[in-house]
Amino acid sequence: MKREIKPVEDLTFADDFMFGAVMRDKEICKGVIERLLKIQVDHIEYPELQKSIQPYYQSHGARFDVYVKDSNSVFDIEINTYREDDVWLRTRYYQSLLDTDNLLRGEPYSKLKESYILFISMEDPFKKGFSSYTALQVLKEEPATQIDDRTHKVVYNASAWQSEADLNIRNFLRYVYENTPEDEFTDEITRHVLKLKADEIFKGEYRQVTIHEFDVMEKGRLEGLKTGREEGSSERAILDARNLLANGVNPEIIAKSIGLELEEVLKLKED
Repeated sequence: MKREIKPVEDLTFADDFMFGAVMRDKEICKGVIERLLKIQVDHIEYPELQKSIQPYYQSHGARFDVYVKDSNSVFDIEINTYREDDVWLRTRYYQSLLDTDNLLRGEPYSKLKESYILFISMEDPFKKGFSSYTALQVLKEEPATQIDDRTHKVVYNASAWQSEADLNIRNFLRYVYENTPEDEFTDEITRHVLKLKADEIFKGEYRQVTIHEFDVMEKGRLEGLKTGREEGSSERAILDARNLLANGVNPEIIAKSIGLELEEVLKLKED
């Protein structure tokens, strides 16, 4: 398999590494949050990019694309370039990690901050054609009553940007999907993208991270090939054993000859 790294010159705002780098700019980060969530953010305390949270030694853990806070809220912002089938399960898990990370031991639950999990997807994760999907918790016995647990989960579908009524959001989603700036805000993002592409430190970081990711993928591929070869060898041994059994060869001789356990050969004979 040929290993290829996407050239820096071809990166857009929608690429995960570029997205995270651009969101280091507090004003852009604030602008994205305010547009897509339709709230006011007093300030961004710090953008913490690709934050890893693994609360327990054996737990799954997660790496957030953009993890930021203001005085009263915490935000996880993710961008997906492929359609994902288990988005709501992923948001459920991320929500648990946000709460674990933000509530100190011994603190009451009332100290939990307002939390927002925002996904920006290039494709429609639910195939409903909406430009956005908002999860709400309500009482089953009284659906008009929302449960206020201070959590918010919103998924945007950039591919449906044309159906978005809000002009600012539509322009942003179109920019994500087509890389076409339509207003002052997306122009500002474009300028930031171009600035990063020319930055030697950024290019070095990108190469380092991308090569590492390819190394991980290559390791997985080689392990998969090894497993495949082992599985293939096992299948051939079973086929050979069946043929020898059909010709009346003693099971003990078959087991010794082709490396199968005697019990396995005997089971093949019974089958």
